[in-house]
Amino acid sequence: MTIEYRFAPLEVRAADGGQIEGVAMPYGREADIAGIFRESVDAGAFGTIGDVILNRMHDRRDPLARTGGGGLDLMDGAEELRLKADIPEYRADVRDMVKRSILRGFSVEMEVKAEDWPAPDRRIIRAATLWGVGLVDRPAYDEATAEIAKRAKELCRAHPRHWRLAV
Repeated sequence: MTIEYRFAPLEVRAADGGQIEGVAMPYGREADIAGIFRESVDAGAFGTIGDVILNRMHDRRDPLARTGGGGLDLMDGAEELRLKADIPEYRADVRDMVKRSILRGFSVEMEVKAEDWPAPDRRIIRAATLWGVGLVDRPAYDEATAEIAKRAKELCRAHPRHWRLAV
């Protein structure tokens, strides 16, 4: 299983009472993936969303909320996947970092199940399993880019006729 991370540099709002909300994944919008290819995620690609954990900076040891009664609500619509989370009172540090825009975006953790490559440098994710969402300061380019570049090279080797890039 290969988990991929995608950052949505969109507004995260801190509401009264420790609630945060924002867009976790905009659908149908292209993103540049490490300068190697462009990618978009179809609306409905996550299908039935199961157990998802919200954590800080993709650290599984730092859970903040969870679907199924643990303070995390995901609203999957035609345009985007929205997130609303109740951050526990004892996590005032996280609440403060959101209010001060230190933590200012969401980054999804997904396993791609179905994809299309309509062009050598264009990927459309048709189906994926959503495993988690990170509340992040910015994309972890050093780690995420290395992981994305590794996955891109694997894809090039697996589908050589689709690629004109040297890997």
